[in-house]
Amino acid sequence: MPKDSRSAWNPGLQRAVLVGLGAFLRPLAQFLLRSGVGYREFADISRAAFISVAAEEYGVRGRPASLSRIAAVTGIGRKEVGRVQKSDLAQLEARFWASELNPLTQLLHFWHSDPDYSVDGAPRLLDFMGGERSFAGLVARYAGNVAPAVARSELERCGAIEEAAGGQLRAVRRQYTPNEVDIEFVRSMVFSLKSLAGTLAHNAEVISREGLHTTSGRLERYAWTTRISESSMRDFKRLSEQKGEELLHQLDTWIGEREQADLADGALPPPQQRRICGLGVYHFEADI
Repeated sequence: MPKDSRSAWNPGLQRAVLVGLGAFLRPLAQFLLRSGVGYREFADISRAAFISVAAEEYGVRGRPASLSRIAAVTGIGRKEVGRVQKSDLAQLEARFWASELNPLTQLLHFWHSDPDYSVDGAPRLLDFMGGERSFAGLVARYAGNVAPAVARSELERCGAIEEAAGGQLRAVRRQYTPNEVDIEFVRSMVFSLKSLAGTLAHNAEVISREGLHTTSGRLERYAWTTRISESSMRDFKRLSEQKGEELLHQLDTWIGEREQADLADGALPPPQQRRICGLGVYHFEADI
């Protein structure tokens, strides 16, 4: 147990956290091994994460924590703390998240919300090139670093758009989801894990500070059962996908309308001061 902690040592809580962490890490380890990432690389990244959090949260008067304090909090030696802090992992992570959205995801979002390319949240049919509104123009506005032909090919490949009878392009999905494990799939997976973990950590912090009846928590709910048949599980999967898509479509439409309104009102802060908010929905099933 680290010598320096913000809360009293509770061995029962510590054990529960470690057991739960093992359950969480098993599917993650499965994915990492299939992606060619071994324990040594995972340990290096984990060590860097502990050091980064300790430096940010255990400093004094707004300054990063000292090497000695980081070592005391994390249980990692001062020499190793110094070595990790001199590495370029922070810069690599910053570049990884340099763009919050994949450009194709952004393109589909604004195809549904920009009034130049949609009507009441319904995407217009677009000619590929030319005309007042075109797919190429949409790409230039919201995914400028991607060639229109490349964007079309990839969105057709993953089933997000299709060619209508008249040769125009139709959006059939609101989000770009790669259908193979590549860098964009990893970005999407990491974004989901990062967002869920951030919500759980936030809720644990405010509950410990304000109690179970706090109103400062973030939404995190489940509906689950172990008492239905395989047939009913398949029915639940179809129902949850349908209802989840309906909810996310409503929220994405609301987001698009508010983005346009805030932009028109000049209410957006500069990019470096903006924060992210959203809602994630996922289906799960596993052996008990």
